Amino acid sequence: LGDIRNSLDIPFPSLSLTDNGNVAFFQAPMAVMDPKGKIESTFEADKYDKFLNEHSMDGSYMKSVRLREGDRSFFVGPLARLNVNHAFSTPRADALLSEYKSWFQVFLIQWRICQTWKRCSP
Repeated sequence: LGDIRNSLDIPFPSLSLTDNGNVAFFQAPMAVMDPKGKIESTFEADKYDKFLNEHSMDGSYMKSVRLREGDRSFFVGPLARLNVNHAFSTPRADALLSEYKSWFQVFLIQWRICQTWKRCSP
């Protein structure tokens, strides 16, 4: 089980909107949290190009976005929101967030499988 657990740990930074540690979905600064749980930087959407770098991908119209500092990949979406923020807007949501984090017994969730588990939980 230890080998499986170790293979699921992907030490990427997390990027999410945040309103001083509260989950935000629009009109809020972005925060980059390092894999150890420390906020590295925060920036407004209009400073996107100073912190993030877009790369064209061969044979595709897609672009890959990476952190400019260190040319690093990062988590976004639900997993990143749970890592970067420590509160939602309701007591019930806050309780579920606490339960989720206590289940893994760590502050920063790096396991990719948690993305699926989180979606399937009540």
